[in-house]
Amino acid sequence: MLRLHAQKDPDFPLIGYEIYDKNLETGDMSFVGRTDWNGRLDVEAADSPLHLLYVKNGGAILARLPMVPGLNPHAVADLSGDDMRLQAEAYIRGVQNAIIDLVAIRELLAARVRLRLRKGEMDEARELLHSLREQPTHERIADDMDK
Repeated sequence: MLRLHAQKDPDFPLIGYEIYDKNLETGDMSFVGRTDWNGRLDVEAADSPLHLLYVKNGGAILARLPMVPGLNPHAVADLSGDDMRLQAEAYIRGVQNAIIDLVAIRELLAARVRLRLRKGEMDEARELLHSLREQPTHERIADDMDK
């Protein structure tokens, strides 16, 4: 049994962290599993007695743990969590998606304004142009990110 918890805080389990086993002869990595609600994962013994386990969260490797399954019934790893990095990644992804949505909305409104102008529908074109100008600007997005 492998248990992961936050550095210097055994009461804070690292939940949902991915564990991979690296074959020391071939270098291949195989997925072992994810830690449970208490930061635990059973690691089965295999042909090779020594396992090199990689702990990942959000795609980033957080630790390499050498382990001999079955030698001790419990192994504990005291790791620094990376929740702040994951929050930052999620925020950046959200901003990227907002920018993509904004570009699509601006292109759609611009196309509608041009269509209304070609048809001579000036009032509708003005309304759409007003909507286009109300969309967030580069400066506003940059200010939000600065905050």
